[in-house]
This record gives sequence, structure tokens and C-alpha cells, in this order.
Amino acid sequence: MQKPLLKKGIAVAVIVLFLGMSITPSTGNIVEDVLANTRLLDTVDCFEELSVRGSLAYGFCDDPFDELDGIVIFDLDDPGNLTKIGQGTGPFFSGSCFGPPNYWYFIEYNYGSLWYMEIGTWKYLELGGGGETLNDIAWDPSQGKMFGASSYNGLFEIDSETGKQTYIGPYGSGPDYIIGIGCDMNGTCYGIDPGQDKLWTIDTENGWATEVGPLGIDINYVLDVAYDKDNDKLYFVSCSNITTQKGELYICDTTTGECTLVGEFQNDAIVRPLTIPYNHSNQYPIAKFTWTPTHPDPGETVLFNASASYDPDGYINLYEWDWDNDGIFDENHTTPTATHSWSSYGFYPVALRITDNSSINGTTIKIVRVGNQPPDAPNITGPHYGRPGVEYTFCIDGIVDPEGDDLYCMWDWGDGNFSGWLGPYGSGGTMCASHAWSEEGEYEIRVKTKDIHNAASDWSEPHVIMIEAGSPHVEISRPKRAVYIRDKEIFPFIVPVIFGDIQIWFWAEDSESGLNRTELYIDDELKGVFTSIPKSWLWDECVFFRHTIMVKAYDNAGNNATKEMKVWKFF
Repeated sequence: MQKPLLKKGIAVAVIVLFLGMSITPSTGNIVEDVLANTRLLDTVDCFEELSVRGSLAYGFCDDPFDELDGIVIFDLDDPGNLTKIGQGTGPFFSGSCFGPPNYWYFIEYNYGSLWYMEIGTWKYLELGGGGETLNDIAWDPSQGKMFGASSYNGLFEIDSETGKQTYIGPYGSGPDYIIGIGCDMNGTCYGIDPGQDKLWTIDTENGWATEVGPLGIDINYVLDVAYDKDNDKLYFVSCSNITTQKGELYICDTTTGECTLVGEFQNDAIVRPLTIPYNHSNQYPIAKFTWTPTHPDPGETVLFNASASYDPDGYINLYEWDWDNDGIFDENHTTPTATHSWSSYGFYPVALRITDNSSINGTTIKIVRVGNQPPDAPNITGPHYGRPGVEYTFCIDGIVDPEGDDLYCMWDWGDGNFSGWLGPYGSGGTMCASHAWSEEGEYEIRVKTKDIHNAASDWSEPHVIMIEAGSPHVEISRPKRAVYIRDKEIFPFIVPVIFGDIQIWFWAEDSESGLNRTELYIDDELKGVFTSIPKSWLWDECVFFRHTIMVKAYDNAGNNATKEMKVWKFF
């Protein structure tokens, strides 16, 4: 079943964002990249570094912390570790691919112009073409051709030298729309349809799409697709949660369509357009580091370890550390460890730059948090009365962790039972739990919270609940066993007999949790609900023969009791 058009609109609209890129007007047909951080690029030949064999990918990073914005490299098995290799500005590019002669090609959104990155520079050169708005491009090495995907109109062939578009044909009636495409070494072209969350193959002879299978998740939209031709794997970048907008890397099974989350990008960044070079050498060093303790206190010495860094085709001979990410590296070592401390609480960006035996750099930046404040003590909402054996739910709302960490909560139910740590819950969200008590009594419920780093709050103020099994006492005091005429008692009789109207009097009480309400019924028809007692009600209906008066009382714990009376009434 196809999804609503709203999802289509969201998917297409998101393309316009082109995260990871910023607008720089072009002069002629060349857009030069202004290198604000040239220290990263002193010895960089762009396409020597793009000429990579194996599991590395390149893309443009949009980092919410503005630390990794620009061109990044990462291992396809580890998107949580990004290495920045340069700044990146240019037109709005909706997709990209890698192709000969060692070019990184891009397609410009709205205009359909083909661009590429110049060898040995950080420049974008426009090849030309244009016309149809294309979402993505892919290189087919088996035919030596480039193809482009339109959302609804079908498949195009693109001349890789001029950018000229040639229409091949429509996708057919199968997919809703195609956002990203990728080709394998054998020339099979794959397309992803976020409208139906399905993978398709696309015939490069006529554009016709054939379903492979469902992706298995709701991806909302696809930001880019790239094929790892060396390892025969299809990848795509998405944001499955449209609220959090976290960039995610998925791998897709090309035989079934089922996709698997590889991981989220570092700093919740978006990386797109994405390209995976193939069948080349001379690789970039990958910078990685950890630190111990992971959440140090002010003044505590922190050990940084970059031994997980590696160079796929050489070795690392220099490790440089920038303790505040100001662009000035404060320490350099030939070994992968270093120590540092901070005197005050805060968030500190730490940059590691590594240099390999070919004098090529790789850099990564991570945030070290010094000090960890616990969340505030929570307040409990929930019932104050209950019955044995009945489960009741209690909640705490709006508990915010000072650092925005996820939270756990633990409940003390006051009867010797504890919930254990439940969660995690998002900071600021609602946390609820349920419990039943087996015996009558008054119980004090408490709860405390902790963040994911075990900084715990104080216990909350007690929330008291009374558990009782007894029912209210209820009586009907009028009419009595007597004859009534026009609401006056005339003489005693074996059953109540009523002629005309009469005031019915009743009352109820509960000495434990207190009375909640009473309900009056005539022949099982509810006549009124009352919260004050004693109470009277005028029965002025014109009815005949035998009838049943019933009063039902409820206490605050949910227990109830009833009282019935059979009467005869005329007029």
C-alpha cells in the first residue's frame, strides 16, 4: 500500500536543504573553495586521496556543532568517527558519484548541471548540461556511462564530459518516486523509493523499475545513495527520525531490499552527498581516539589514547593534540597517548591530527565533558487510593538533565519492593511505572533518577497511597415499609406502596479512603450522580406497578457497595 502524498512532499522538500553545503555564487564556471583551515590541506592532492581502495567513503558534512563542517572521510563500518580533510562550499548538489578519470562528480539541484572536483585542487568545475531536476547520479563501470534519477519522470543518461542529459524512460507504475541510485560493477542500477520504503532495480535500457523488496523500516527520506563497488555493498544516508534529524548510514541487501543500520554519524551530523571511490590506492590516515575517565571531574588528569588510529597503506609517525580546537596544536608526540586536565566544569572540543609517512593528515574532533551534574529530584503524580491486587500507574514529568543526557528512574513502592533502574528516557520526557499492593495499608512511594553516567538525584518527596479492601456503607432511608400518598406516610405496610410523587432519601459513608460518589438508579436507569451525602431525590414520574430503587456508592479506593429496595408505585 502506498504512503500518503504528505510523505512524498516531505521527502522532496528535504532534498532542497542539501545539508552539508552552503551557497557560494559562481563566477564563470568555476567555484573556488575558500580554505579557512588551510593547515589541513598543506600537502593534499584531492584526487590522490579520493583514489581509495576498500571501505572508505567521502562526503560533505553538516555538523550541528560546526566542528566537522566540510569534506570528511570515514570508514563505512564506523560512521561515528569522521575525519575532516577540508572545507567545502559550492552550489546546491543533490547527489554525487565517483568515476573516471578519478573524478568526484556532482549534480546541481534545480538546474541539473554536472560538476566535478578538479584534480589536485579544492575547486568545483562546471561541465555543463542541465535541464531536468535530478536527485542523484551513479556511474556504471560495465558500460562506462553515467545515469541520473528524477523523482517522478524516470531515468536519464548523462554525458560525463558535457553534462548533456538524454531521457531513457519512465520508472513505470511501481515506485512512488526515486530519490537515490547506485550501480554495481556489473551494471545493475538500484534505486530507493522512500514513498513505499522499497528497493528497486532500474533497467538502464528503458528506465523501467522492478521491485526487489521492502527496506524493513520507515526511512522518511533518503539523502544520498552510494555503491561500494569493491565490496559489492549498497549504502544510503537517511534521517529515519524526522524530529531528531540525526544522520544515519544504512546498508541495503540487494537481494531482499532489507536494510540494516550501520550507525549514526559523529555529532549527529548529516553527511551528503556521499561517494565511495573504488579500485585505487594511496589512502588517507584515519584519526580516532578515546579518553579515560570518560567524564572526568575538574582538575582530574585525563589519559587520551589514539592507538585506534590507523593508515591503510602506511603508518602514522606524528600525533598532534589541540585541547581547545582553536587551530593551534598544543602538543605533538610520536606515540599515541597524551594527558591533559581542565580546571573547571564545561564542554571542551579536543582535536587530534595525525600525519602518516606520506605527510598526509587526518583530523577528528570530539567533545570532552568535564564534570557531570545530576538531575533534580522528581515529583510524583498518580492516585492516592487503591485496592489490593490492582495495578496503579505513577509518573514523573519534565525531569531535565543539566547536560541533556538520557535518564533512568528507580521506584521504591514502600512495601519492600523496588523497580530497579528503568529506562533510558529522554531528558525532559515522562517516565511512568506501575505497581500493585497485596495488602491493605498506607504506603509511601519514592522515586529517584540518574543520568547515563550514574549521576543520581535525591529521592523524591513521598507520594502516599492508601490501599483498602473494605466497601462503603450505603442505606436507603425513605421510603419505608409503608403506604405513601402525595409524599406523606399514611400507615405501615408489608412493602412500600406509593401513590403520586415521593422524595427518596439515601446516604453512604466510608471511614477509610472516604466516599467518592453515589449513584441513584430506578429500574437500572441512572437518575443522578451525587458527591454530597445525605441526599434526597424527587421521584415524580408517572409509573405503575413494581419497581426497583438502587443506590450505588463508591469510595476513593474504587471499592463499591449497593442497596436495593422493591416498591410499588401508581401515578
